[in-house]
Amino acid sequence: MKLKEAGYEVVGVSSRSEESIRRFLKYVEGAKGFKNPEALLEEVELIFVTVPDDAIREVVASLPWKKGQKVVHASGALSLDVLEGARKRGAEVGSFHPCQAFATIDQAINNIPGSVFGIEASSEELRTLLERMALDLGGSYVFVPPEGKVFYHASAVFASNYLVALVGVALKLLDFIGIGKEEGTKLLLPLIWGTVNNIQNIGLPTCLTGPIARGDITVIKKHLEALRERDPQVFKLYASLGLQTIPIALGKGTLSEERAKVLKELFEKALNS
Repeated sequence: MKLKEAGYEVVGVSSRSEESIRRFLKYVEGAKGFKNPEALLEEVELIFVTVPDDAIREVVASLPWKKGQKVVHASGALSLDVLEGARKRGAEVGSFHPCQAFATIDQAINNIPGSVFGIEASSEELRTLLERMALDLGGSYVFVPPEGKVFYHASAVFASNYLVALVGVALKLLDFIGIGKEEGTKLLLPLIWGTVNNIQNIGLPTCLTGPIARGDITVIKKHLEALRERDPQVFKLYASLGLQTIPIALGKGTLSEERAKVLKELFEKALNS
């Protein structure tokens, strides 16, 4: 939909699921649905392969690509080797991954502008096309080297998926004291948005706040004692994340080396207990 709005001709979609085709055509007026992917390949130059990651290699290897076609996957974790079946037939291959959280279709459409796209391409022509496409979608781009794909994607998992998991943990702790999910979410969201705004406007390490940044050993001890008794898994998670936070606090300059050493010993003792 966003590509069409940006002036690109979207010819059609192919899927084994008729419901997926109907859903696509609902959003992209004038496009055609193809049950047979070979028929779609006869009409297009650029093809996005958006099947699950584990299926990309098999699907691509099964199709009759033509020399000069451009075959692009949208996986953040996989490099271009999964498109080797197309490359062997003379196609140019690439990847175009929006580093963004897509929970629903409508939300995904709204989140595309401003997103950064991770790009990899087998030719300068395709790389230039994908770079221009990212800009036309209202975003920007970064080149991801093939050997770096796994770290690029793991980074995104930490920043997005594990952020959700951490909010889930925070809500669980609030539930311990009788604050339910809805009320707890309302309580935490201003803090979350404030933290994100600080990351954006101030940056690391200066944006770090809280007891580790202050070197507040007494508070940290109380947290650890309470969590050890109530939820041993969260106790270990707290200690593990604490170890990752110490270097940031030292970088900010608000945590002394002496207190950092004490905190490090506390967290390591918790993890080894």
